[in-house]
Amino acid sequence: NGKTTTTEMTVAALRAAGRDAVAAGNVGTPLVSFPPDAEIVAELSSFQLQGIDEFRVPVAVLLNVAHDHLDWHGSDEAYRRAKGRIFENQGSEDVAIVHDDPVCRALATGKAGQVLFADDERPHGGAGVEDGWIVVPEGRVVEADRLRARGRPNRSDAIAAAAAACALGVEPATAGAALAAFETGRHRIEEIAVVEGVTYVNDSKATDPHATLAALEGMHDVVLIAGGRNKGLDLSELAAAAPHLRAVVAIGESAGEIDAAFASAGIPVEKAGSLEDAVARARELADAGDTVLLSPACASFDMFTNYEERGDAFRAAVHRIEGSDQ
Repeated sequence: NGKTTTTEMTVAALRAAGRDAVAAGNVGTPLVSFPPDAEIVAELSSFQLQGIDEFRVPVAVLLNVAHDHLDWHGSDEAYRRAKGRIFENQGSEDVAIVHDDPVCRALATGKAGQVLFADDERPHGGAGVEDGWIVVPEGRVVEADRLRARGRPNRSDAIAAAAAACALGVEPATAGAALAAFETGRHRIEEIAVVEGVTYVNDSKATDPHATLAALEGMHDVVLIAGGRNKGLDLSELAAAAPHLRAVVAIGESAGEIDAAFASAGIPVEKAGSLEDAVARARELADAGDTVLLSPACASFDMFTNYEERGDAFRAAVHRIEGSDQ
């Protein structure tokens, strides 16, 4: 989770330094579309990494490894093995930027020099937050509270992007200015509107429980809209979000699993047959000062073509109730 945001943040930092960097790979543009000398920041999925042969990058970043895509890989072990392949062809002159947790560290077994990063306190010699600043081995980057992209997930992505950009030769202050001004794209903890004192947030890109739990950090009194097509994951992990929630509206094929996840947590769950119905039910459940969050923890393919279409449907439903409030 966080790959697209980190990719775009890294491109922003490189461009701020006057370099003609482009985002490619899993963000939409195939790598083969560019000439060999192009400076590419590539977002790579486990599907793509599973089939590499000689692929090598001077700077590789591993943000996190959550339970995901088990319907494709078959097991956590196979999924993790595919993720770890990003490091296997790196040499000693390359850099591996690795989240400082046991799973990620265990996967970074290549020859590259390691830079460990953490979401908050900076690991010794690595990247993280120190005295209120995002700091990387090359120096201070930016005060963390200057980031326009709010929330712990975005801060973590900014730390990783700063480490990557500076490893590629960008001055820390230049990277910091770009990161401070960066705003996340659509469908990623995107505020749509405030209607009758209730804030509506579109996080349709959250397609696994880990992403949904991360989005909820720092929030409270949330009516969560979740569900869709389960990718073979354990949705009961969502019960950890209970302290942040007022209620849940479950949608899609996994509505029953969403309901079961919160059954023992004492969180009211309602089921909705469409996303528009879900928004209407969430409106009824929320009070002024609350947040209605679409963060499905599931894929969209049972009801929509992709997560973008799902997010657009949420936006349209919110704007309809916004119009009715005028």
